[in-house]
Amino acid sequence: MNDDAILRVAHPEDAVRLIREARATRTVLRPVGGGTRHLSGTPRGRSIQVLASAGEWLHHPEDLIVTAPAGMTVSELADRLAIEGQALPLDAPEGGTIGGLVAHGSAGPRLHGRNLPRAWVLGADTVLGSGTAQRIGARVVKNVAGYDAVRLWCGSRGTLGLLLSVTFKVAPSPEAWVEFRQEGKDAAALAEALQPWWQAPLTWLRITSASSTREDALAWQPAEGQPWGTPLSWRLLAGIEGASSVVRAVSAQWPVSGTASETAPCRPRNLGPLWADPAPPRVAWSLAVLPSRIVPTLQTLADWLATKKAHGRRWTFSGDPGRGRLDLALWGDPDMPVPPIGNWVEAGGGLWQIVAGPGAGQQGPARSDGGLGLALKRTCDPDDIMNPDALPGCLA
Repeated sequence: MNDDAILRVAHPEDAVRLIREARATRTVLRPVGGGTRHLSGTPRGRSIQVLASAGEWLHHPEDLIVTAPAGMTVSELADRLAIEGQALPLDAPEGGTIGGLVAHGSAGPRLHGRNLPRAWVLGADTVLGSGTAQRIGARVVKNVAGYDAVRLWCGSRGTLGLLLSVTFKVAPSPEAWVEFRQEGKDAAALAEALQPWWQAPLTWLRITSASSTREDALAWQPAEGQPWGTPLSWRLLAGIEGASSVVRAVSAQWPVSGTASETAPCRPRNLGPLWADPAPPRVAWSLAVLPSRIVPTLQTLADWLATKKAHGRRWTFSGDPGRGRLDLALWGDPDMPVPPIGNWVEAGGGLWQIVAGPGAGQQGPARSDGGLGLALKRTCDPDDIMNPDALPGCLA
């Protein structure tokens, strides 16, 4: 094997052969999709990429079910489904693949209204780390045969084997969508802006840091009685898609004007550009926190950055504030220390896991045994050759 080249899987037989060769030579394999997102784990071993030709395409519009190659891009899948007036309401970066979407397991801004990828996956054709081809799950919506193991592949980050094809349930294309934008310069305003979204039929939400300099922080004076310290400059992007009547009703009562779709039915709002970052984040977390702890956590982050003289470092926060399931990413210099987000989240009774950057795989509160998940890892990948340094959340 040429250690400098990416191994590419063009046919199912290629996957079986390459994995068996890797087992024989004890070569670590790191599955990659479109290369748009970082999978936790040390970048060592051989990269292996599944091409669209290795998977299968089957679409049953009348059943709202599609089987697509793992190497196909999410945008191409959207184009094909749109012909039949259907959509898979999950987000991925531009160029992201279906296999990468499932392996990463996070939902992006649409987490608020559309849940995680595992809520839409029905089955998959795989090649395990043992070199065995296996179909898991089913290609029907109603399936109660055995344990739903396919959900453990969602977020497995390449540690169990290779995905060749994935079967999803899909949804009708929305009749309309509307998008709202707000911004502010302190945590109190953010808390006020978020409050109504907790009960709204929201589809997507993303909060990003606005420009903030050291001078801004030094000049900041909180209002009387306000507990917040460092200024928290933010921009909020929120949207709703679905029935025209629902979109119109929300738009009519909302205090800020929104940008609406022009056709009905329409294509789902393309949120891919929201993932377009020139460089990977310094560190990224997956969090589960009480809704009341979201803004205090961001304020604590702003205060911490101020003490480290790291004002203006960009961060993004997306997910479902009503249920407290969120993704947080922070950009910064390679030598910038990593903030102790886990300590702050645990203090508020939440859960956390580092999914990219220093300490990837660490989580809290700490668990002593991965139980079923780790047993699955040992069964699927007995020689631990599939991205062994990653600790996927589904196996923790």
